[in-house]
Amino acid sequence: MTSPKKITKIESREDRLMRNMDGFISAITGAGYAADKFTTLSFRASGELDNSLLEELYTGHDIAAAIVDRIVRDALRSGYQLDWEGATDEDRRNVVDWGESTYGVTREVQEARTYARLYGGGGVFIGVEGNLRTPALLGSPVSLLRAYSSAELRGQTFYADPSSQNYGEVQLYELEQLVLNEGQTINPRLPLHESRVIPFYGIRISRKQTVRDKGWGKSVLHRVYDLLKKFDASFDSVLHTLAESSIPVYKVKALLDLLASENGELLAKRFELINTAKSAYRAVILDMEETFERVEASLSEASNVVTTAMVRVSGAAGMPSTILWGMQPAGQNATGASDLENWNQQVASEQSLVLGPAIREIYTWLLAQPGTPLSVVPEDLKVIFPAVETPSRQELANEYSQIGGTDAAYIAAGVLTPEQVALSRTEQTGFFPKVDKALLRELLELRTEMLLNPPDPMDEEGAAPGEEEASGNDPRPA
Repeated sequence: MTSPKKITKIESREDRLMRNMDGFISAITGAGYAADKFTTLSFRASGELDNSLLEELYTGHDIAAAIVDRIVRDALRSGYQLDWEGATDEDRRNVVDWGESTYGVTREVQEARTYARLYGGGGVFIGVEGNLRTPALLGSPVSLLRAYSSAELRGQTFYADPSSQNYGEVQLYELEQLVLNEGQTINPRLPLHESRVIPFYGIRISRKQTVRDKGWGKSVLHRVYDLLKKFDASFDSVLHTLAESSIPVYKVKALLDLLASENGELLAKRFELINTAKSAYRAVILDMEETFERVEASLSEASNVVTTAMVRVSGAAGMPSTILWGMQPAGQNATGASDLENWNQQVASEQSLVLGPAIREIYTWLLAQPGTPLSVVPEDLKVIFPAVETPSRQELANEYSQIGGTDAAYIAAGVLTPEQVALSRTEQTGFFPKVDKALLRELLELRTEMLLNPPDPMDEEGAAPGEEEASGNDPRPA
């Protein structure tokens, strides 16, 4: 006889979770079951923020405005410099002064970048001569730079070839012009080729989202809007509680009977007399059967609630609380140095990844046209921003002392020549700005040539003994 087959119980998913991951589902604590309140939680996205609401937030809410434009202002606060191979201090200064005075480069870039963070998109229109629907030609005259927001500049058509680098990007923008004067007749929809616009983006999520939002992203306020409302609600609640933190309470025997009687008006005058006496004599005059007391509201945890809401907003905005709120650093031995360092790194990233490339591209178009301070556009043109954090004089002196000691050791050991060290330092901002780089390069080339082809010592000391006799020019007297 064959033995009956053993029936194996199939373990359900819930059983496996209970056995292996008791931290997620627990029959003892009820975690993960219907009795667990956290299982009913789900994420619900807030609604879209239209441009009018975003504009009102930026205009009337100081914290929303700081979230939008603080990083842009800090990144452009100290200006920028241009540099290229063979450039002198005068050349750099002349080009930047020309770009700022003629076209307002910083003003337009800052405005467009602020539009991008507020509305989700913004761009700098480069007024290159030619048909606006066709690609701009490098070298054509540029009449202006002008910043537009995504509310004015919308994507109309997109590159549709999946094998191209710019797949899904805007090919043709549509500029909505404003009617500024009564009776003005203009084309309300002006097409612009994408080569004539330097775009800045807000929060870009996906290619579908970008196309759906006419080539732009989302406002940075989308992620903090609900938290800002909750912070304002908690802050206002504390202020209301503070205004009613001490409420006077009068206890009168048979109050309801007195109010219902003909002496109700006398009772009101009685309370008025009590308040008048309290103001004049700082005392409350009562009958033997009357009592007066104050009910104090508890504000012991109000500060913690508001502070927690502030920290939550800072986290969503990606800004340290010391920067966004101006709060003092919290914690034992806290100095705020780490917060400031993190913020400076964010500002430096904004400079190198967003603002710097845009400014360089703008100057490429500006310098390519006729009549500019430079005859040609330098191929190695780069934008340099000053250090975000300005060191003190003592910190600079210590830094220069350490670097000088290291350079002297390299020179003494023969690792580097003085010209190599000096040339390396001139490439760094703040080191020897008045030194002529061209002269340093000539000296370095001369030293290198002497090392590779040293002079013959015989040529320096004169002819060898016997050469004069062989040539018939004996220097000895006859």
